[in-house]
Amino acid sequence: MKFDARLVGRLKRGAAYGAYAVVGGLFAVYAGIVALTWPVRTGGMNIDIAAIVWICVFVPVLALAAVHIVFARQLLHEPVDPGK
Repeated sequence: MKFDARLVGRLKRGAAYGAYAVVGGLFAVYAGIVALTWPVRTGGMNIDIAAIVWICVFVPVLALAAVHIVFARQLLHEPVDPGK
């Protein structure tokens, strides 16, 4: 199967927007974890344990988000043609 430049560009743009969507999904999952571990008066986690959980979950979420943003920027980058 042969791909022309227009199709390749559309695929790259779609993959880049998908990577940005993954970043949004990661932060939605993080917000859900924060909501589930939020301390309440009637029981559950205390604030110290909840803060440790939030930090321990935020670090990998931030790392994955950073990698996806870098990939998306690489996919959206238009290469400069040195022959022109």
